[in-house]
Parts: sequence; C-alpha cells; structure tokens
Amino acid sequence: MNIAYFISSHGFGHASRAIAIMEALSEKDPNIHFDVYTGTQEWLFRDAGLRNFTFHPGAVDVGLVQLTPMEHDLPRSVETIRNYLNSIPERSEFLASELLKNETDAVICDISPLGIIRINLTSFSFLYRDLFAVYLNSDNACCRFNFTSLSIALSS
Repeated sequence: MNIAYFISSHGFGHASRAIAIMEALSEKDPNIHFDVYTGTQEWLFRDAGLRNFTFHPGAVDVGLVQLTPMEHDLPRSVETIRNYLNSIPERSEFLASELLKNETDAVICDISPLGIIRINLTSFSFLYRDLFAVYLNSDNACCRFNFTSLSIALSS
C-alpha cells in the first residue's frame, strides 16, 4: 500500500504526530510505503527511525505568520494565505500526476489544504475554527473554510 502524507511544517507538532501515526500504521502493515510531502526537515523523520518512506521537500501549508511564539501578524498572514491559495491549482495538477505515478492508495493531511480525497488530522480544530472565524468575517477575508471533524483512534 502507498500512502501520501502531506504534513504542515508550521512547528514540529504536525510532523511528530505524523511520525507516530506512520509508525503505528507500519506496525499493522510493514509493507506500507509513505510518500512524505512537507517543508519540515528530513532529518526529523530519519532520526525518529521511520522507514519505508520517500521524502518530498516543499511547503504544503503556510500556517500563520508569527512575530513571536504567541503573537501573529494578521495582514502578512492573510497575504501569505492568499498567495498560497492562488498557487494551489498549479500545485494540485503537479501533485495529482505524482500521486498517479506513485500509485497512491490513500492521502493523509496534517493539516495541509492540498489533497482532494483525504483524512485530515488536527488537535486544534476548535482553535482554527474560532481563530479563522475572526479573520474570515473581517474585510481581509481571502477564503472561506468549511470545518468538519473526523476522529480517528489508533490502537494496538
């Protein structure tokens, strides 16, 4: 089985969670191969001992532009998000051909907007919903989000 995994590089939390999930899935089926698409450094995945993966570097999400760990820059975030969203059609075309070429069986996103049929993972869906609601109701809104939740429990 081939799984494409798109991972936000906004901090190490997304990658850490993805590594744990890939390890758990690999324990269930050691023949799973992961195509990892992320701006996070490859060493994090290798140093964690993850096997059976091909690394594809590149930004798959923008997150928020932060001035400090606790303070964000709304105007720059909106501009960055707008530019990123404008690039999705071109990126999606390339990625669709990649997924077909790699005979991808499933796509998991943590929490990249790239990917069409996918499983999205996030620990803070309530935060994103509330945070983006403020931005999306402002005059600076550049897009609209439809928030849905899918809970997945992995057990051994």
